Amino acid sequence: SGTDAGNYTVSDASGATAGIAARAITATGITASNKVYDAGTAATLNWGGAALNGVIAGDALSLDTSGTSGTFANKNVGTGKAVTVTGLALSGTDAGNYTVSDASGATAGIAARAITATGIRQRASTSPAQP
Repeated sequence: SGTDAGNYTVSDASGATAGIAARAITATGITASNKVYDAGTAATLNWGGAALNGVIAGDALSLDTSGTSGTFANKNVGTGKAVTVTGLALSGTDAGNYTVSDASGATAGIAARAITATGIRQRASTSPAQP
């Protein structure tokens, strides 16, 4: 602008670029099922109450659970044990604009396995009877 503006042309030679980072969102409402001791740490996950938090209104996005797994910290019997959820992914037209992490705080229990002893026989005693 100004009285001499017509004497000049402006072009951008800066080569400036900008990046747009993916928006971080969380998945909540994921639960895990209790199980009976099986010497493993695998947990069964339930998705019925799962929801995505932080999605911008109008974006097409859903939770992809096809590659997920749930894992107890150890195989030991206990209640209220934390379950780690891994492998969460997103699908939909806008999935590339987001990253997702688990914020569900899933817990479940591992119950003791009942066992039955079989083949136990009483052994005949060869010692004299005790009074």
